[in-house]
Amino acid sequence: MSIKQQKDIRKFLEGKYTFDTAEQIYKKQEDSLMAMLETVKNESKSRYKTLKQTILPRIALYKVLGEYTTDEERLKILRHYMIDIIASKKHKYF
Repeated sequence: MSIKQQKDIRKFLEGKYTFDTAEQIYKKQEDSLMAMLETVKNESKSRYKTLKQTILPRIALYKVLGEYTTDEERLKILRHYMIDIIASKKHKYF
């Protein structure tokens, strides 16, 4: 898959869960992402790229984490991912 963020998501999940659980969550997240991408195919090229590379992978992760955690825990996990992983990478470039 050519979505850069997927590598970060897999690494994050492997650091947070056991290998088997991380792989299970990642596979479901990837399947969910592919289904979401099918629904936005008719968007403009730039909008599709933004959805594919940044927005939808995070939404798919949030959605799948709901099957494994409570709503409160899911928010904490995603906040940790967004602030500690994504934001820290972005700030390194500035």
